[in-house]
Amino acid sequence: MKPHYKILLGAFMILGGIWWYTQDFLARGLTHFESLEVLFTGGFGVFIIIIGIFIVWIETDELKVQKELEKSDFEPSKYKTGDEFVPDKEEVSLDIDYDKIVNKTVEEVKQEAQNSDIDMKKLLKAEKRNKDRKTLKDWIKRQI
Repeated sequence: MKPHYKILLGAFMILGGIWWYTQDFLARGLTHFESLEVLFTGGFGVFIIIIGIFIVWIETDELKVQKELEKSDFEPSKYKTGDEFVPDKEEVSLDIDYDKIVNKTVEEVKQEAQNSDIDMKKLLKAEKRNKDRKTLKDWIKRQI
């Protein structure tokens, strides 16, 4: 729901809560059940007013934030997430050149991976660094 509609809903709830108190619910000589009913009817309007105020407050703040974002040049893709500062923890293998393997065709990579003792996680990282082919990455993930 858009913030404008939520603000309207909150305003209607505030008015509804105030209307609730304008009704004549007073009575004399009540039983316990009737007292509970009076307690409910007395508290219901306050509850509606508080919920309405809360909705109006939250949605007004959301509108302000949206307007500020529209005015600014904020583009989340331009900002770093922190992942690029984490050092790569992969071990260096002297006998297998994963970058060389992933520079082959998809079928050749699959054959070589099945015929030799290749670490699939390292192969996946090498594929992401090089050609970044979706079909091959999906196949490697299934192998892992």
